[in-house]
Amino acid sequence: MNQEKLRVELIEAMDLVSVDPSKAQLFAEKAMIRAQRHGWVGALALSHMVVALISIDRETSKPSLEDFYKALTLFRDLNESNYVAQCYFGLGRSYSKMGQYSLALEQYRKALSNDLKSQRGINHDIHLALAETLMNIGQWSDAEQELMGLPQQSELSDIQLVKFQLQVLRLAFYRGDKKTIKDQLKLCEQLAAGFDDQVCRIMVAYYQARYEAKFVRFKVGYKQLEQMWRKGLGERFFYLQYEAGQDFLRSDYPKKGIQALTYLLELEHIPEILRLNIHQLLARFYASHLRYEYATLHYQFAEELSKQLRVSEINEQWARLQVEEQQQSLKEQIAIEKHNNSVLAESNAMLQAVNRIAMSVNASLDYKMLCQSLRDQLVGWINVSVVGIAEVTEERLDFKCIIDNNVFVETDSIPLTENRSWSVRAVNEGRVLYDNNFVISDEILVTENSEVVKSVCFVPLKFESKVIGILSLQSNKPQVFDVRSISLLEYIAPVVSIAFANLVHLNKNLELKGEVNRQRDELRDVRDLVAHLSDHDEVTGLPNRQSLSGHFNRWRPHGNFHCLMMSVTNLSELANLLGYGSDEEIIKVVAKRLINRLRPDDLLVRGATDQFIFFVERMKSEEVLLEFANKMKFLSEQPLRAKDQTINASIAIGIVSFPDHGESLEELMSMASITLSHALSSEDGLFLAG
Repeated sequence: MNQEKLRVELIEAMDLVSVDPSKAQLFAEKAMIRAQRHGWVGALALSHMVVALISIDRETSKPSLEDFYKALTLFRDLNESNYVAQCYFGLGRSYSKMGQYSLALEQYRKALSNDLKSQRGINHDIHLALAETLMNIGQWSDAEQELMGLPQQSELSDIQLVKFQLQVLRLAFYRGDKKTIKDQLKLCEQLAAGFDDQVCRIMVAYYQARYEAKFVRFKVGYKQLEQMWRKGLGERFFYLQYEAGQDFLRSDYPKKGIQALTYLLELEHIPEILRLNIHQLLARFYASHLRYEYATLHYQFAEELSKQLRVSEINEQWARLQVEEQQQSLKEQIAIEKHNNSVLAESNAMLQAVNRIAMSVNASLDYKMLCQSLRDQLVGWINVSVVGIAEVTEERLDFKCIIDNNVFVETDSIPLTENRSWSVRAVNEGRVLYDNNFVISDEILVTENSEVVKSVCFVPLKFESKVIGILSLQSNKPQVFDVRSISLLEYIAPVVSIAFANLVHLNKNLELKGEVNRQRDELRDVRDLVAHLSDHDEVTGLPNRQSLSGHFNRWRPHGNFHCLMMSVTNLSELANLLGYGSDEEIIKVVAKRLINRLRPDDLLVRGATDQFIFFVERMKSEEVLLEFANKMKFLSEQPLRAKDQTINASIAIGIVSFPDHGESLEELMSMASITLSHALSSEDGLFLAG
């Protein structure tokens, strides 16, 4: 068997993956051994691709990464762009299943950057996968652009058309327009009815239940959704459930939203980034509803997950580099540096460079100027792309500034106990360390949009015989640091050390001054908070009775206004019936309803446990005033939920006017109390003072 025949059989095995994966894997593994033995690169690449595709279908994405990267490296060497694109597409699917969506997006876009004119089907699949991933991370506008960028629907296959319309439906739910959702849902129902695919039919049924819950009968729709969630529909539905939970939190049934999100958190295999999003969402929800104990708990979970995700991302990057490194041969070392013909000329040039650098760094007013000056002055001597400078503290090495190709980037710090770190080793050993064939480790300073670091150098900065900092130099070129450049760095180290020590001293003085100002600001904020709490009700957030005097003094100069005193007359009975804390729940709901219906200039105060006080502008007539009071009464007496029970509050309102019934606050409140007592005994619960 020759290579071409083996390649044809491997291509047929790719079609067999979804039908008989075990048979396809057995053939691919045998073909891999044969291709390695004969040195058939193309067949070897296809073998790795078949194994990788099987790993995806079996939900084992991590093993598929290694095989996809191996296939990718080989296909790139063969310049087979169609297969290169398929490898990137497979990597995107793998990263998406692992919940690493930023990496998935990167792979999908790399796939689209290849020439896929002869592979229009996979091109459409990549666009659909890219749109789905963008929705998962909340980039809805970008997802919509991807969907709208697809060709005419007549060019899509049946399964692609159904997937496309389902993604448009998902986007419509995000937008929230009922008519658009209804029309799109009807279209998806028609397509799914004529297409034999179980997953698509389940998704249509899911959206039907969500439409029912959102626009028709919430309880019926939610029950259907809950049954689907309990069955466990797989990772494809995790984000759909998350989006439904978001909807319910904003609806009249927020507890159902919490329940839907809690179902997700109880699952073991949801993406960690989704678990983080859920905790952040619940934390914000509880904080907005003043449930700070629950909000704090979810914030703590979110913070711990963020740390785990950062560690996982670093490990994944390291694994990717290891895989690529296995496929590439090590480059030979550059020939031994040529000896300089003129040692004297070189020494003079170096002395001049040291003098220029000394003048430049001593004129630096901050760490950025220091790094920029060093980078500019080293041009022509050392080809570096990244310059960083760090201070040695008691426990850490804190980078004060990092510049990457004239762009200042975010700094970081390294524990002095991290013995694997080259910079920490340079501090401990007190000497220059460098590597001209460096492999990225945990200590890389720049990770985004930068080429692989190949040359590094760490220069300890000493002041009064003590290492106070580190000068870090990195380059994306190999063999940058030679004897000539290391000698220059050793000459300028004392000069840079003095300039750096001066900046450290200056910044500590500025930090001390800033700390004093910060504490002063914090004290002012505490005073403001105490003042706010003393004038506002804890339960409703409304101004309290204590603040009423100040509000009255502000309203009084504007002339006539009405004062309404409203009482929830059956609050004590309801509290006894429902139990501890129910009175606060009832008052919260009533207060929220009143706030939503008041005009911008009206004042609402919580006057007592069961009492609210209104200040409203003078109205045209008594009929208008009574109509307003009736609206407030009707609104407050609508059924409400407390302690998982539906109850009705009874309302009485007494109405007086300033200055007709009192020119002082005490007189006005006394008359309002009298009218309220009359309202309690009246049939309609209202009484307007004559």
